[in-house]
Amino acid sequence: MRKPWRRWAPWLYFFLHDYAATNRDFGAAYAYLRPRWYTDWTNIRDEIDQSERRDRDMRQHVMDGNRILNRWVPPRYLWDLYSNRVIPWAIAGIDLTMIWTVSHAWVAEGERVLIWTMVNGLAWPVPLPKGIDLQWIRIELLRKGAEYVWQDVLCLRQAGGTREDLRAEEWKLDVPTIGHVYERAEKVLCYFSGLGRPLSDTVDMTSDRSWFRRAWTMQEIHLLRQSLVGGETEEGLNPDAQRAFEKQLSSIQNMQHLSIYAVLSEMQKRVSTNPVDRVAGLSYLLRTNSIPTYYAAQSDEDAWSALVDVLGEWVWADLFFQYPKPGHENTRWRPSWQQAMSDVLPDEWGWGFVDEGYSYRGYCIEKGLIRGLSEAQHGHDREGELRVEDSNGVQHSFKITAQHQHPIQEDMYTLIGNTDSKKMYYWVVGRRNADKFEKMSIFQMPDRAERQRLEGLGLVRQNVKINLC
Repeated sequence: MRKPWRRWAPWLYFFLHDYAATNRDFGAAYAYLRPRWYTDWTNIRDEIDQSERRDRDMRQHVMDGNRILNRWVPPRYLWDLYSNRVIPWAIAGIDLTMIWTVSHAWVAEGERVLIWTMVNGLAWPVPLPKGIDLQWIRIELLRKGAEYVWQDVLCLRQAGGTREDLRAEEWKLDVPTIGHVYERAEKVLCYFSGLGRPLSDTVDMTSDRSWFRRAWTMQEIHLLRQSLVGGETEEGLNPDAQRAFEKQLSSIQNMQHLSIYAVLSEMQKRVSTNPVDRVAGLSYLLRTNSIPTYYAAQSDEDAWSALVDVLGEWVWADLFFQYPKPGHENTRWRPSWQQAMSDVLPDEWGWGFVDEGYSYRGYCIEKGLIRGLSEAQHGHDREGELRVEDSNGVQHSFKITAQHQHPIQEDMYTLIGNTDSKKMYYWVVGRRNADKFEKMSIFQMPDRAERQRLEGLGLVRQNVKINLC
């Protein structure tokens, strides 16, 4: 083992004695020592304690109530393939760009077995597909060049362990920040047929258990271009299955850095065992600086509200100006989660911004009559008319368009127009009650000449602050 044992024997003895006293085996001791193999062992116990203490402090300080202030949090645990033990990330002391990750879709509960293993120190039972040995996965990873790996069944505390009280607390932080691990990882090994299972022609890529249909795998798709396929066999897939597989991959490889509506539309196609996981699966992909903590018992609507709170002013504007219906209950300005997952969503984005506290400052027409948009005309955009009266009582008419089929009854409304480079192109229709604006629908004024005429006639108030409800 190439270590001058006579010199370091006393410290090694005390170190191993401590580990034996806490019911940890030699493999765990080796995993802790291995990253420090060529260092001075005189103060090794203190160094390890300090590393673990700094890591605990970091994880405590990164959370503020129900919000994670920094999404760039390293994983809590890593699988050291050389020692075949799970250790804290702080002990490995390795940059995330040097670790590997494993991506897989969980098989149905009836197809799983729970195994107790010294790999994770018997901390919790490890769920594996029936017939799969954890050692096979380790060997495949080693052969491909991995050393440290993040894999959820081993590195994310699972149910049924000796410290079940820790699971909910750890998941608050660990689940929302999984995306950071995949984003920074050197490689990702994807098992599309289930963890450890070979890729075969019989895999149904459209089933609810498919890797392509699971909510959690959405935050892993930005690594597909540098991923490796796990469980490949010498026979490979037949040509038809290979084409279908490649088509599925290509359809999702451009998901990163897309609009809120593109991401939501993709999530509409996906499923999860726990409904709240579909919301949580969006957190990292939407690239927010802070993210909500994870609560498995939280409703999907509450989780969506928490996620909306951190999306930022540009995304809030997309939800306000582009979604054609009022939201539910007390959040009329943006879609509810049920609406976001069931409606056909718009494909435009990126105009204006909504301020903190959900207020808007921009163009406003206090009273405008909308006509011609009360009935649906499926298959094409609807043309309507906006009439506004000037200070002399003269009526002015403007052409408007609705690129949706939600009816806008003929009536007088308060109208809010977008700012930014395409100013007054997008308009929100609603009612103003006291200091609150209640959204009812949206329309567009695509003709630039019409927008210039509207502004030139002085019919629009500028820089008006309105609180949204």
